[in-house]
Amino acid sequence: MRKFFGLLLLITAVCNATFAEDFDFKIPVKATKGIVKVLGEDLVVIELADNANKRYVARNLPNEFKKNELRVTFSGLESSIPPYIRMAGTPLYLLCIKADKSDVKKFALLKSKYTFKKP
Repeated sequence: MRKFFGLLLLITAVCNATFAEDFDFKIPVKATKGIVKVLGEDLVVIELADNANKRYVARNLPNEFKKNELRVTFSGLESSIPPYIRMAGTPLYLLCIKADKSDVKKFALLKSKYTFKKP
């Protein structure tokens, strides 16, 4: 029984490591307005301000910006979703994200803008 659980743990770890890096971030997204939505304890997405049907899951969204209804402007690189993965939104690697001026005070943010290096 111990061998079975050990094997199951190993398979799970290998699968998670394999799926985590399958995204090819190439499609540019520039100066897009969005709204951060907290959908669950571990699930935060950015909805487009003008299209609630389009959502992004940003792999490098700062913890400080994980506030429900925070309005942001962001740029980044989008990836297509591999056919064997189901996600709540399109994968996105942020290059820059900025909170709206009015929301900086409302949410008591320490920084209003973050810039990241290309992956």
